[in-house]
Amino acid sequence: MPIRVCVVLTMLHGDEFNQRAAAFMDHSSPSFGGQFTDEELKRYARPMSDYESVERWLTLYGIKILNVGPEPLIHTVRVQGTAAQFESAMNVRIDQSADGKWFANMSDPQIPTELNGVIAGFVGLDDLSAFGPGPRISSCV
Repeated sequence: MPIRVCVVLTMLHGDEFNQRAAAFMDHSSPSFGGQFTDEELKRYARPMSDYESVERWLTLYGIKILNVGPEPLIHTVRVQGTAAQFESAMNVRIDQSADGKWFANMSDPQIPTELNGVIAGFVGLDDLSAFGPGPRISSCV
């Protein structure tokens, strides 16, 4: 079963970014209506070496890299592999419904220690959000 997953990386200096972004929207702030410059956004982007570390980890398990989005505010690595490859890489079990329509990870994915703080999470290890309440998150996959 091929699966497309979006690995979301954390932002550098996230608290600072959030404070500045909130000030841009606060009518009482002197920064109200402001925006980040392209140069300022680069401060929040992870170094390419972090993306390369994620790629190295996943390709060890035969997972294919589809796209790397290191641009500021993107922070993703899009990948594709089989359920078995993701199970091995992330020490997780992925189950599929009897009719093959749905799949989901049955436990939290595990990542290498050196990627703690680098990876924020994963989008696409299940397809159940399309069948429940709330918005479907699929912009990465």
